[in-house]
Amino acid sequence: MPKCPNCNYELVLIPNIVKYKCSKCGKLFPQRDVDNITFQRWNKKQRDVDKHNLKVEKIRSKLTEEEKDKRAKLWREKNIERIKARERELWYNGTRKIYLKEYYQRDLNRSRLGKRIKYYRLRQKLLALQMLEKQEIKAYTNNLFISPPTYLHYQLLSKPKVLKNKKLA
Repeated sequence: MPKCPNCNYELVLIPNIVKYKCSKCGKLFPQRDVDNITFQRWNKKQRDVDKHNLKVEKIRSKLTEEEKDKRAKLWREKNIERIKARERELWYNGTRKIYLKEYYQRDLNRSRLGKRIKYYRLRQKLLALQMLEKQEIKAYTNNLFISPPTYLHYQLLSKPKVLKNKKLA
């Protein structure tokens, strides 16, 4: 039964004038408009019911990991060409270039860090040897001082600060 758009009360069809009349508020509505609105409401409800029924049908039992692996393996065997085409597409679309660029950048940073470490170790070694040369006591063998402790010479790595004398007036 159609309902009034204003007060949601039931409408009564008056056949002489082909209009619906609300029993509560007394307004008249054309039959065609009311029938269209009623059909749209009914149609929307039916679509919602259909969607719900489809969702219920789609619910399946969960697969075990072994079954998933078997299905994935079968799919890969059947679709070898699709997989290869997808790999070629990724290669030609430039995504491989992005991966290679990221790898190159990561490798570049690693090599720069290694070179910095090597440079500072060499500096520490040279400073330690300079200190040994300045001292009067020398080692019996050179093997003893291959890597002298660096904490003794850390102040030599920084540049000395020169203080300017200010004249006092």
